[in-house]
Amino acid sequence: MSEAQWTRQVIDLAKARRWWMYHPHDSRRSEAGWPDWTFIRPPRIVFAELKTDRKSSKLTAEQEFVIGLLTECVRQNLEVYVWRPKDFDDVREVLW
Repeated sequence: MSEAQWTRQVIDLAKARRWWMYHPHDSRRSEAGWPDWTFIRPPRIVFAELKTDRKSSKLTAEQEFVIGLLTECVRQNLEVYVWRPKDFDDVREVLW
C-alpha cells in the first residue's frame, strides 16, 4: 500500500468519526519533525505520523525527536502515534 493510499484510508475513517484534522499544506516550510496529522475531537488530541510498512519508510531523526517530546506530554492527555497500514485496527480504535 502506498503512503497516499494509507493516508486516504486514515483520513476517511477520521472524517467518518467526525474528527477535526490538520495537515500542513507544504511541510517544507515548517519546522522539521512535526507529525503529518493532528486530529482533534475533545477531549482528545492525537498526533500521527503516517508511514508505509516498507522497511525503507523510516522516521527521520527530527521526527523521532519531536515524537519523543510529544510522547513525554502523554500525561497531559496528548496522544502521539506512528501509524502504518498494519496498524489499521489500532487506528480504528484510537479514532473511534
